[in-house]
Amino acid sequence: MVRPPFLSVARSPHRKGVGAVSLVCALVVGLIVTPTPALAQDAPEAECLDGWREVPLIGSERNAFPHEILTEDGEPAWLFGGSGNGPLAYQWQGSEWVEVRQPGKGSLGFMGADDTLADPLWAVGYDKSSTGRLEPILESFRNDRFKSRPIKAPSERFALTDTVNSSAGTTVVGLFLDEGTMRAYARTRGAGGGWGPVADLGLDGESALAAVTASPSGTVWAAGWQQADSG
Repeated sequence: MVRPPFLSVARSPHRKGVGAVSLVCALVVGLIVTPTPALAQDAPEAECLDGWREVPLIGSERNAFPHEILTEDGEPAWLFGGSGNGPLAYQWQGSEWVEVRQPGKGSLGFMGADDTLADPLWAVGYDKSSTGRLEPILESFRNDRFKSRPIKAPSERFALTDTVNSSAGTTVVGLFLDEGTMRAYARTRGAGGGWGPVADLGLDGESALAAVTASPSGTVWAAGWQQADSG
């Protein structure tokens, strides 16, 4: 049985200093929870643990997997994810989530999006073919539509996981396969529209970047993992 994705909201207080809060728990599909009391007041009644309540995604009947949720001024704004048919994107429009990016082909989909909500809004992810090839997804949203953006792949297995806008431009992060070794990937698209070189992160062994954000001062922060030296 295919189960639709859903949101859960809580009546717990706001966490200080957090603009976009999300906690992802792996279930049959993605469960996303965010402490947003204002939304909880309008949520349908449903039993959840520790004060969280279920908020169904209206109109989503396919097997979908939410990965990223963004807020604006304390209110929900965007929800990004994937499905067996490609990327999905929902926009919060007052009282319900409205699907604004319908899947087309491929599998998986969006993994992250720009939490600064810059215009245009960028979202990234990857597609996995039947042969195991990973291809990046890079799209921007403006004038009520998504547009695919080109980016040169460093190898045949290349995935983007998150993106952020800063004073330096638009930075994307992810991973790629380099001669059999998984490597962390970071690259910035400048204000003029050109892509700079792939960043040399100086990481030995296998590594990957999973999330990126930027501080008001313009500092870009990225998080990921590096394989520990077993010796």
